[in-house]
Amino acid sequence: MAYLGLILVVLADNAARLLLPDGFLLQTVPDLPLVTAYYVGFRARDAGSLGLAIVLGLFADCFSSCPLGHFGFLYGSAAYLALRLRRFVPADHYKSHVAACLVAGFVTALLALLIAVVTVDGPVGAGFLRALTGTVASAVAAPFVFAIWDKSRLFRGQLRGSSYGFAR
Repeated sequence: MAYLGLILVVLADNAARLLLPDGFLLQTVPDLPLVTAYYVGFRARDAGSLGLAIVLGLFADCFSSCPLGHFGFLYGSAAYLALRLRRFVPADHYKSHVAACLVAGFVTALLALLIAVVTVDGPVGAGFLRALTGTVASAVAAPFVFAIWDKSRLFRGQLRGSSYGFAR
């Protein structure tokens, strides 16, 4: 059931990006797969469950022009960072999810910038600006996405629990 949810997340994200008109808020929409990777990191019992975020990234790689493993690495890193950050944030408080997703998104954007600087010939500043605005939009959307995923039970069986309390 979780893999069907991952495919639906990637398809919904791609549909939102395709339907967004050019120039609309710098074409900024919340990065739904990235927020889902944060969700996996916040709700996972241990690091073994973070493979779900890597599989999510591999599905995203299939729909992008990036090399296979690019988003797998970034989403896996975001989930691992969320797994480590949840020790320092209060449980299930929307401000803590926004702040932690903002920090994890900024680190993920820096990782993506580092990969782009190493692999891309030419300027990468516009892509980094879009990544930062996407990070802010993702952080704002995180509490809503977390609430939807908690109620949907798509990932609950894979993450071995029922709420945030099981993961502490």
